[in-house]
Amino acid sequence: MVVKTVMWQNFAPSKLYYYIENGAKKNPKGMDFELYHNISGFGASDVMDTFKANEKYRNTSRSKNALIHDIISFSPEDEVSIDIARDLCQKYLELSYGEDAIHYARVHSHDKHLHIHIMTHNCRLMQSKSLRKSQEEFYAVRRVLEDYQKLQYPQLTHSLVYTEPVKEVEPELETSVLDRGSVIEKLQDWQRYMDYQSFLAKILQSDTLNLYYRAGRPYGVYWGDQKVRFKTAGIDVEAWQRADLLKSLAKRQQEVEKEDRERDK
Repeated sequence: MVVKTVMWQNFAPSKLYYYIENGAKKNPKGMDFELYHNISGFGASDVMDTFKANEKYRNTSRSKNALIHDIISFSPEDEVSIDIARDLCQKYLELSYGEDAIHYARVHSHDKHLHIHIMTHNCRLMQSKSLRKSQEEFYAVRRVLEDYQKLQYPQLTHSLVYTEPVKEVEPELETSVLDRGSVIEKLQDWQRYMDYQSFLAKILQSDTLNLYYRAGRPYGVYWGDQKVRFKTAGIDVEAWQRADLLKSLAKRQQEVEKEDRERDK
């Protein structure tokens, strides 16, 4: 499965809630579920009241993001039941945020690949402490979740992303008529197995996509008369660069330690 996380700086729970709800109206009969965690009741008004009450605890000078929007999606080649989707959603919330967080989640099962939207307040219940995690921590959660998926639901062979080796050859976007959804999906696919510089190089090598810049920095891609920002695609460039730097420093530290050991022999 793929887990995408988008941070919302604006405190707009009703906007996110009704975005999730409107999509769920298309769910086929019997292919639906909702999850409420630390919400005092059920339905829109209870969700809004709980989120607004907890927003009073957020220190806006230290925690810029108000809401977290997670999307868990599965390969259309796998048959994912509602019970499996619910269980994996609950496991993700347990691993990622713990018990003292506020969530509302609902499945969207109307299109070719089932996916789950999760709305979370970015403060622990009745605390000012945010739910912020590093990119390394987020990826660690995803790998543990996928290990659980492989153990409990081994039939989901096409929904393995974080613990499976990545194919070396990645197909190019071949069609001359691209929609935003396919471009965003491709950018996210590339992000999963590349460092940031390789990601930019991949775009520059593409026959269909081009980088566009703002303030002298890569800001997104364009093709024809359309464009999409990296942020819109759920790609946090700054966090990605920090993660690459930490990996580079750790690798260099290992090399230094190895040189020291060889010198001491």
